[in-house]
Amino acid sequence: MKLKLLSLLLIPVGFLSSCIHRPDTVFYSNWRPREVAAIPLNGGETRRISGIYTKGLVFNQKQKELLVGYYAVNRLNLDGRFGDTVLRTGQIKDIALDPGRGFVYWSQYGKRGTLNRIERCRLDGTGHEVVVSATVIGRIDVDPPRRKLYWAQ
Repeated sequence: MKLKLLSLLLIPVGFLSSCIHRPDTVFYSNWRPREVAAIPLNGGETRRISGIYTKGLVFNQKQKELLVGYYAVNRLNLDGRFGDTVLRTGQIKDIALDPGRGFVYWSQYGKRGTLNRIERCRLDGTGHEVVVSATVIGRIDVDPPRRKLYWAQ
């Protein structure tokens, strides 16, 4: 099987911590400078959405908002207005969304001497629970049609 490179997008950023794409836009979070930004794929200008740092970033298509995570799961409007805090938690590594079931998932560093975890709650912040505890948990993703949660160790 031959693979063909269709296009290449170079994002001029400092220390990229998270990146997601939609059909017309790439959203990314950067450590230096601290920002969440959007790059339109039609060749338009990069637009800074917020001056916050986040390790996790996911697009909520239903609400047309970003869910971001660092020490909390927060809503961020696409015009840069800070939404609300869904849930305060420990240091987040990554974030994923199951929009059909209404859950947001995140991987979290364990406190000294404890296991790392994947936790979840409903989009209104209720129903908070630990889903998985393990020695190493990195990036996560949700496959809503199959009702599966994947993570890298």
